[in-house]
Amino acid sequence: MVIMFFGTASTIFILPPTAIIREDGTLVKVEAVSSIRKELQNFIKVVKDKRILLLSPMFFASNYFYAYQGAINAFYFDGATRKYPSIYSLLYPCADWPCIQAL
Repeated sequence: MVIMFFGTASTIFILPPTAIIREDGTLVKVEAVSSIRKELQNFIKVVKDKRILLLSPMFFASNYFYAYQGAINAFYFDGATRKYPSIYSLLYPCADWPCIQAL
C-alpha cells in the first residue's frame, strides 16, 4: 500500500508533454486523440489479422493452463504449502526471457 501511495502521489511531479525537451533540442510531439469509432475500427482490423487469428489457440491454451494449475494446487496442497508452487510458476517468465532475447 505504501508503494502504491507514493506512486500515486509522485504523479504531481510529472511534467506535461509540451514542457519536455529532448537532448537534441526537439520538442515532444503530442498526437491528437482519435475517436472511439476509429479506435474500434483499428481494433477490429488487428483482430482480423491472420497472424492474430493463428495465435488465438495459444491464447486460450495459456489461460487454460493457469486455471488448471490453480485447481491442481488447490487439490494437492493445503493453505500453508500452496504458495510454493505459485512462486515456482512466477519463475516461468524469468526462464523465458533468455529465449526471447535469443530470437
